Amino acid sequence: MSVATTRVLRERPALRERNERLKRQKAAETDDLETYSEAKSAIISELLDEARTFDFDFDIPTLGSNG
Repeated sequence: MSVATTRVLRERPALRERNERLKRQKAAETDDLETYSEAKSAIISELLDEARTFDFDFDIPTLGSNG
């Protein structure tokens, strides 16, 4: 979890609750880490998009980027 997504989850309760529900649901559905991670990609992308609206002193990566 990045500093940016942590801040979003702290400051956006609705996103935090959706993220928690999704994590619990997917964890209950699968033990496969790759499947779990893929299922979370949409919410992670949404968290990163929201993080870009904050005033950080660093760039927010695009999901799937290597740097």
